[in-house]
Amino acid sequence: MGPTAWTITTSPDALTEGLFGQVVLWAFEILPFLHRKGIFPGWDVKSRMYGAEPGFTVIPGVFDLAYAPPEGCCEPIDLLRLRDTHIRVLGGGHWDYLSGLWHTYFRVPARTLAAADTIGLSAGSLGIHYRGTDKNRSPWDTNPVTRGDFLTLVEDFLGRQPEFTSVLVATDEFEFVDEARRRLGGRTIVNLGEVGFFKEKKGDGAAKADRALLDCVLLSRCRTVLKCSSALSAFAKVLNPALACFRVSASKLLRDVPYFPEAYIPRLASPDPECRRILERQFVGDWIENPRARARFGRPFRTLPRYRRSKRIRKWLTSLVSRAP
Repeated sequence: MGPTAWTITTSPDALTEGLFGQVVLWAFEILPFLHRKGIFPGWDVKSRMYGAEPGFTVIPGVFDLAYAPPEGCCEPIDLLRLRDTHIRVLGGGHWDYLSGLWHTYFRVPARTLAAADTIGLSAGSLGIHYRGTDKNRSPWDTNPVTRGDFLTLVEDFLGRQPEFTSVLVATDEFEFVDEARRRLGGRTIVNLGEVGFFKEKKGDGAAKADRALLDCVLLSRCRTVLKCSSALSAFAKVLNPALACFRVSASKLLRDVPYFPEAYIPRLASPDPECRRILERQFVGDWIENPRARARFGRPFRTLPRYRRSKRIRKWLTSLVSRAP
């Protein structure tokens, strides 16, 4: 049985973090290897947090496959083990390539695109994504940004870009929507309603995942997006490489590498003194300020190897890839 007859899978409890920050990212990080080898496997990636009983499968599910996988019996290959052996660092500056790679394997389901169409979002909208909850308690990942500081930056941006008459507000803190309505008065505010914190065990996990992707799709349809640290809104740039997208807070190194795609979103700048002070504070510890990281990852690149693999693991993977049908 050859490698094209693989089914890449996980257990329901293997992936316990964010939909985009872990489930999508970990699948994405092995796509360069699969594509280089011409492997188009079956997928059965599970997550108890985002899937539905009895199987908890999320890929395919949240995303559809962009091709027909092999029919019949397929050899199960664990995503985590494959990632340990052939993980690639995904780079910046090549959004068209990375978007094309993702869409070679996966596509947004028709039901999600139809739901996005019903919103009637203007193509000239400003999208803003305020990620609160655990992000405001994660100084290892980013510098938490207050609602007030974030909206000050949004007001400043809109003051310099008066052509934006509608604003899409995506957030996991619903109180932020009311505050945005008060401070951004005179503009149409679009919001899909309250959404629960992604780690809350209550509610329908599959519906929660569908809502996250819908927010991402809508952000990708905006003209410009302003965001704090979040893989969800950063992935909008993968769905639409032409999207103008800016982050307002630091993206700190994830162990020893930048956090894709968040790290490669350009940093927002402003001529306003107050906003400059906010941004200087928010970007403290950003990975770009690390000379060693900037030397390795700061130039545009498609992908890079993550680390050297052991001889035992290389031998195991070589034996899998070289098997003939």
